[in-house]
Amino acid sequence: PTDLKPLFASVMRAIRRNVSWSAEFRLLMPSGTTKWIQGQSDPDRSTLNYARHNGIFLDITDRKVAEIEVKNLADRQILLNQISNQIRNSFNLEDIIENALNASRAFFKSDSCSFAWYQTESDPASWDLIQTSAHEALPNMVGQYPRELGGAIEDLLFEENVFKVDRSEHCQNLIHRKFLETIQCQSELVIPVVTQINRVGILINTYHFSQHDWTDREVGNLVHTGNYPKDLLGLVALYQDTYPTDTPAIAQYIEKIDLGFIQNDFPKILGSMEMGTDRIREIVESLRNFSRLDESITKSVDIHQGIDSTLLILQRRIKGSGDGPPIVIEKNYGDLPLVECMAGHLNQVFMNIIVNAIDALDEQNLNRTLEQQQQCPSWIKINTVMIDDRRISIVIQDNGPGIPDAIQSKIFDPFFTTKPIGKGTGMGMSISYQIITEKHNGQISVQSNSNGTTFILIIPIHPLVSKDVGDRVS
Repeated sequence: PTDLKPLFASVMRAIRRNVSWSAEFRLLMPSGTTKWIQGQSDPDRSTLNYARHNGIFLDITDRKVAEIEVKNLADRQILLNQISNQIRNSFNLEDIIENALNASRAFFKSDSCSFAWYQTESDPASWDLIQTSAHEALPNMVGQYPRELGGAIEDLLFEENVFKVDRSEHCQNLIHRKFLETIQCQSELVIPVVTQINRVGILINTYHFSQHDWTDREVGNLVHTGNYPKDLLGLVALYQDTYPTDTPAIAQYIEKIDLGFIQNDFPKILGSMEMGTDRIREIVESLRNFSRLDESITKSVDIHQGIDSTLLILQRRIKGSGDGPPIVIEKNYGDLPLVECMAGHLNQVFMNIIVNAIDALDEQNLNRTLEQQQQCPSWIKINTVMIDDRRISIVIQDNGPGIPDAIQSKIFDPFFTTKPIGKGTGMGMSISYQIITEKHNGQISVQSNSNGTTFILIIPIHPLVSKDVGDRVS
C-alpha cells in the first residue's frame, strides 16, 4: 500500500507526457507475502481520444531477495565495505549534491538547503535526508523521517509541484506545521526532483532565523504569467493605435498609473522572474541528470547536454572564491549525433576529469599573485568533434601545472592519487578508465607537460554493437 501513491503518480506522469513508463514496486499478496514487480510500457500513439499503454509486468522478487542477501553479506565484511566506500566515493555523488545544495542556497540566500530521497524500499516508506548545506548554528538534520511528516504535500511533490510556506504558523497541514515548529523553521520551499526512472527526491530550502516571503521570481510558474501580461500589454497598444484620442477619464487614469513606465518596465520584471526560475530549473535538471549514476541502461543521448550539466553543477568551484578571477571555460562543440551510452556513468567521467583540472588550477594559483592570475587566467577548454562516421572525440584541456612524466603512466591505476591524504580516493580515474574502455568500447588517454594537461576520450557512436567493432576502434 505504501508504494501505491508514487506508483500511481509515475503512471499519470507517463500518460500526461505521452512517454514510456517503468517502475519497480511491491505487491501485497492475499497470503500476506510481498512480491516485487517490475513494470514497463510504451504509449500507443495510434489512439486519439484516450490514453493506452502496451507493456509487461515481471516478478523480480528473487532478484530483489538476492540483492538484499548480497547487501547483508557486504555489511558483515569490513574489508569489502572499505573497498565499496572507495568506489562509491569515486563517483563523487556527494560532491554533486553538495554543489547543487550550495548553488540553491546561494540563490535563495536561505539558512539551510537539504536533499532527500523518497524511499519506497523501507517499510514503511520514508524520506531519507542524505545531505545538507546549512548555517553553522543549525543542527545536522541528516537521517530518515516518516513520510507522515510531509502530510498532504506528498501529493503535490509526486505531481512535480513546488510547495512553499511563507509563515510556518500559516501552514494549512497541521502535521507538517508541527514538524516545522519542532525544527524551528519559519519559511520553507520544497522543489521536487523526479528522475528519468521515476525516483522522487526533494530539494528543501528553509529559513530559521527570519521569515521569508517567496516571490514569483523565485518560484513563479512563468509558462502562463509570462504570456498573459504580454498579451494584455499588446491589447493596450492595439487600443491606443485604434483609438488615439482618449476620453478625459482614461487620460487621467493613464497619467495616474504612469502607463508608459509600466509598458517599459513590466517586461523587464518578467525577464527577471524568468531568469530566477530558469536558474532553479537548471539546478534541478542537473540533479536529475546525475541521479542516474546507478542506471546501466544504454540510451541515445546528447553528449553536450551531459558536459553542460557537469559544468553547471561545478559552477560554484569554477567561479572560485576570494579576489581571484574565475576559471575561463571555453567550449568548442562540433556537430555530433546522439550517442548510445550509459549517460550517468559518462557524465561522471566528465565530472572526474574536470574536478581534477579545477583542483590542479586552484593549487597552481596558491603560488601566483592576483596580478599573475589576472594576466594569465586559468582556463579549461572542451572540444568535441566527429572523427568518422563511427566515432567521436572529446578533448578536455587545462593550463594547470601538469602531471610529472614519472607518474603519468599510473594515472589510471586503482588507488593511485596525487592529492593529499584524505582528499582523494585514487579511484576516480580508474573507474573513468573502466567506464570508457569496458562499458563503451572506447579509449581514454592523457598528455601532460608543464603547460597543462589534456585528456582525450574516443567513444563509438554505437559502442555495444559487437566486441569486434569495439576492438577495431583502436
